[in-house]
Amino acid sequence: MPYTLLSSWIEREKKRAAEDIWRVEEDLYYKVLVIPDLDKELKIKANASDYTIREVLSMKCEDENWRPVAFILKSLNGTERNYKIHDKEILAVIRYLKTQRHFSKGRGK
Repeated sequence: MPYTLLSSWIEREKKRAAEDIWRVEEDLYYKVLVIPDLDKELKIKANASDYTIREVLSMKCEDENWRPVAFILKSLNGTERNYKIHDKEILAVIRYLKTQRHFSKGRGK
């Protein structure tokens, strides 16, 4: 009896993992990074939650859609988790500017 329970549990987990992989592949298909063209319009979007911050640099493409050029996903340490939400978003922008400043340096616009 325990073997059958284990076996059915393994099959359910394999199916669930396959579905998760499909979702990730599908997500990546729609969120492929584009090669940056620094003559085009760029924008930074920062999001924060209780445990992570995310920054995305996007570029306006020929079809007038915004496509991601670079992104950062970072876990917050214990002290940073106590920040208020607007402070976490400011932290996200500051971290982004420190690590990805080469995209905006010298643009002159």
